[in-house]
Amino acid sequence: MFESLRLAALGGLLKLPPSIQRTLSGPPSTDDGVALDPQHHWLTYLASRFQADDTPPPHKIPHQRHEHEIAAAFLSGPRPTSVRVEERFVPLEQRTLAMRIYRPQHHDGTALFYLHGGGFVMGSIVGQDGVCARIAEKARCTVISCSYRLAPEHLFPAAHADAAEAYAWIVANAEEIGIDRSRLGIGGDSAGGNLAASVVNTRRKQNLPLPKVQMLLYPVADATKEALSYGLFGEGSFLSQKRMRWFFDQYIPERAQRTDPRISILLEPDLSGVSPALIATAGFDVLRDEGIAYTQRLQTSGVSVHHLHFPHLTHGSFNFAGRLPAAAQALDRVSQTLCDLFTA
Repeated sequence: MFESLRLAALGGLLKLPPSIQRTLSGPPSTDDGVALDPQHHWLTYLASRFQADDTPPPHKIPHQRHEHEIAAAFLSGPRPTSVRVEERFVPLEQRTLAMRIYRPQHHDGTALFYLHGGGFVMGSIVGQDGVCARIAEKARCTVISCSYRLAPEHLFPAAHADAAEAYAWIVANAEEIGIDRSRLGIGGDSAGGNLAASVVNTRRKQNLPLPKVQMLLYPVADATKEALSYGLFGEGSFLSQKRMRWFFDQYIPERAQRTDPRISILLEPDLSGVSPALIATAGFDVLRDEGIAYTQRLQTSGVSVHHLHFPHLTHGSFNFAGRLPAAAQALDRVSQTLCDLFTA
């Protein structure tokens, strides 16, 4: 009951007239002459007033995961009615991963294996439901959303192993799932983008068939150092500098392991031959610079890259597509670009 009332209150606050929003929150942040989208600024302001502790003790993590899931599902909005959803499981050795398959009204076997974000600690396929359904509808492809083990209960490289093995299982069972393995892509946001890039690079090293495309939404690309954007947007953001450090401490407490290219893809010496990429970055995001740096690394390695930069948005914006028009427009643009890459 309390959570329902709180979400109803948030929905009401998001609908306040812009003049009242601006009076309460002040003018939007700016960077290099670009202003943060006013509605994102208002949501950021509200989050700063009600958001849970950035670095909760271990016993509070389950509760924060629950709140994160509810908020994510609310902000991403309901799934389109034209998209059909199937609940499945991926049976791996000594563990089973939850999976949701989103099929648009018209699909031709094209599919995207999707991994949710959440700093390797938060997130779920439930919270990502609206986003995956919207991608399926707008990109006109089947989206396969899969869970993975979370930290601190499961340390590095548990999530990376889950992502790689789940992708391999889907390739092996493509016919039964009803997709074309030769037209299977991989994607994810934030930590999920890191996992997706890692799967592609690992399969390249193992001489295994690669995804047709990799879609990386503001991905984590380097766990060893903080780019300039960490300092620029490290406070008053949905993903703070403090929070990002905490995520790494939960998933990879051994600092020596952070140089592993599976988590720090920017440290991979050779990226030539990986799948063509669609990379989306946000202007007001601590991960902005490393996403741009990874785009440039791929380009200099001879990889085809479509880079979509949204200077007026924040980290996590695609998760707000159900409530904020600018976020919906951005996610739809990404989805259309993905559709174009699949059909190229």
